[in-house]
Amino acid sequence: MKIAEIKARIERGECTAEMLDLFKTALKRVPKSGRCQHCYTTAVSMPSNFNQQAISLIQYGLTQYCDNWCDRMRSYQNLAIILENSGDYIGAKQAYCEALESVGLDERTVYDPEY
Repeated sequence: MKIAEIKARIERGECTAEMLDLFKTALKRVPKSGRCQHCYTTAVSMPSNFNQQAISLIQYGLTQYCDNWCDRMRSYQNLAIILENSGDYIGAKQAYCEALESVGLDERTVYDPEY
């Protein structure tokens, strides 16, 4: 199954362990530079009753595929959005801080107002 098909099913609420395993397997067929992005974009688009699975998916992307500051920043930003929507404001603030800390010092002034 193609990653786009799996993502569509996950976004519709088919967030079973089997579907997430299929997603992780399909990631191996995606160019390495896009794998982390698939994790954080899919996670933030999952239905809110699957927040734990979404958080796990972002953490998986961070640990396995995040190798540049932009992917780390977007991962933590999407994690913060999920946490904020679930009412975990302390965790969301911490994730927003992690997002800002992911940005290189040269680019940080551009992102300071956002975070």
